Amino acid sequence: MSDPEPLQLSDELLAIARKTTLIAARKRCPKSVDPEDVWQSVCLDLIRTPPEYDPSRKASKVTLLKLICSRAVSKYAAKAKRDASRFKQVQVPERESLSDIQPSESIDMFQYIESDETRRLCQLMMDCDCNMSEVARRMGISEGSVRSRLKLLAPRLKAAGFKPFKKE
Repeated sequence: MSDPEPLQLSDELLAIARKTTLIAARKRCPKSVDPEDVWQSVCLDLIRTPPEYDPSRKASKVTLLKLICSRAVSKYAAKAKRDASRFKQVQVPERESLSDIQPSESIDMFQYIESDETRRLCQLMMDCDCNMSEVARRMGISEGSVRSRLKLLAPRLKAAGFKPFKKE
């Protein structure tokens, strides 16, 4: 009796494994899963830990490879279904751009802001459509400073009945 040895994956065996995997993935995996992604995962597993082949058991290398690929696809499909149930896609409503705020509304908002620097920050937030990186660049301060200033401003604007700047 000979000892099992790692299966040498030739181009022919890899082609058979790919075909088996793609067929099984199309049948068993959810529609959101790309069969090529499944093949890539199975191929990496085959390369990382090659299957043990024992010639004394009279099994064909092709049969062994097909069985391993089918099992790997089943595991991938089960994981994909678990993940899909965990992470449902949410419909995000379109938001109005802050640049759509009417000038009269902007003027009303600015009366609740004490410093000129904070008024400039708010005006830039509207002009840059809430892009904090751009606002920070134009003001010559860090993004963290922009965030902290907006966090300090938010309670005052909420108390006055305004919604704080928030990129959704």
